Amino acid sequence: MRILLGTVNIASQLGEMKRSFEELGHEVSIYLNDFPHVNLLGSDYSDIAANHLPGWVRRNLFDGTSSFWLKALRKPFSDYRKSLIANVTKKNLDSLINDHDLFIFIWDSLLPDYSDLEKIRSAGKKIIFIFCGDDVRWFFASKQEFESLGMHPIEYDSSYFYGKRGLEFRLKRIAFAERYANLIYSKREQAQLQSRPFFHWRMTVDPFEYPVGDFHSRNVPLIVHAPSNQAVKGTKYVMRAIENLKKRNVHFNFKLIQNMNAGEVRKILQQADLVIDQLFIPGGGRLTTESLSVGAEVMTYMNYGIYDQGIGYQRQPLCPILDAGIDNIENRLYEFIETFSQASSKAHLNNHYVKEHLDVRKICHQMLCHLEEPNPVYEYIPYFYQKSFIPESKVAEKLYRKYLG
Repeated sequence: MRILLGTVNIASQLGEMKRSFEELGHEVSIYLNDFPHVNLLGSDYSDIAANHLPGWVRRNLFDGTSSFWLKALRKPFSDYRKSLIANVTKKNLDSLINDHDLFIFIWDSLLPDYSDLEKIRSAGKKIIFIFCGDDVRWFFASKQEFESLGMHPIEYDSSYFYGKRGLEFRLKRIAFAERYANLIYSKREQAQLQSRPFFHWRMTVDPFEYPVGDFHSRNVPLIVHAPSNQAVKGTKYVMRAIENLKKRNVHFNFKLIQNMNAGEVRKILQQADLVIDQLFIPGGGRLTTESLSVGAEVMTYMNYGIYDQGIGYQRQPLCPILDAGIDNIENRLYEFIETFSQASSKAHLNNHYVKEHLDVRKICHQMLCHLEEPNPVYEYIPYFYQKSFIPESKVAEKLYRKYLG
């Protein structure tokens, strides 16, 4: 089978999936619309549409600017640049469709208006769409669901699009993917606006690329926190807990990892005794899987008792992840430090858990198996939008009706 993976390399997933599908005997190409983040693991990209732009517009000149005046130019420049990228992909669209049998999309499909999805299906080709976070998670919807269960809403920073534009991006993505994809992969914590049953998206790794680190003998634990987004991951609550524990003369070492490439992060994780991932979103992200694979213990928000993800491997007693949220992170860290043991047996148990449940090879194999099933047995049926959701405004309500019915 000829497989195209695209078009955003979230958490280095595309490269690992490419190697896994190739091991299964398939021809695989990776097509990106824009350049990947510099800190991702290296991947063999077949083509990047942005490479075909004129030199002066190849890079987004205004990304990350703090200047008020430059910020005013960022959106029109970005929109213009995206239109040029879309034009490049449009020229290649027919050949891309003809040259592939299966299209697996993370975050976005080939064209920004998702019109490629209908063309792909009309050509008799298949589509798997993977939702992986804020591509579909909408603050006001997740806030309603979380608060209805006594959970804290996610705290976003100023970069989050709360307005009509941000909502429409998500609704359009959901509507077109649910209309045309053969299979949807997602997670409960982001699926408040979804309707179609889906398989659970696991933040996988290649465990052979993340082996257990050498056993380190120490009297006090090394605790690591490596947030990709400090607000969303709850970093201020982690740092508050760390400072309070230091004031209590609790003995431990702590390292905050920021702005490092994936290879450097991996080396530090292999030395860690405990890695703190995220304190708002249930389930753990890529950092959780990487850390378990190298043998560290992981503390992240799970809410085992209330927020069931619909999959057995994330339920206790099978799941080895230590549960902590913003209300109890200090106490949970204290418990870990006070009972810290240098025994290495848990490291190999954690690595085995990843090999059994979070190995990228297994999910790639499962995707192809599910694709051939006439009546797939899905892992989760989203219900919140249909049963409980209340639109946050009249403007938003019109958009919900337009895209979701």
